[in-house]
Amino acid sequence: MGRGYASIRNAVDKSTLTAIYKLTPECEASLDIQESVSDGHYQKHYININNIDHLIYIARNTENGVPYRDYKHRILAGLKYRNAPDHYIAHFEQIEDSGKNSPDKDYSDGGGGLSRKTT
Repeated sequence: MGRGYASIRNAVDKSTLTAIYKLTPECEASLDIQESVSDGHYQKHYININNIDHLIYIARNTENGVPYRDYKHRILAGLKYRNAPDHYIAHFEQIEDSGKNSPDKDYSDGGGGLSRKTT
């Protein structure tokens, strides 16, 4: 996790759990905003699995970092909601967070919606 947020990267003998959704063009555009694609924080990639293209977002900053407290909570809430394996949840629970909440996004709803903080 770099810059307080999560990403994925290639690793030998490792895997990442995913959820698959059918997206409308409007949903994809909204995700692009949430993932700060135009600001260069994340880059869109398409991977083909079983002849179906799947959209993923990968952080441009590949340095390891410490997640924001509220962001880590959101990831854990999603893993539990999706009934992820206990060992996968335990791995994320062991990751130390920064002790600070995200300065630019509001995760206060505990994982339901997401909105950018405005001033």
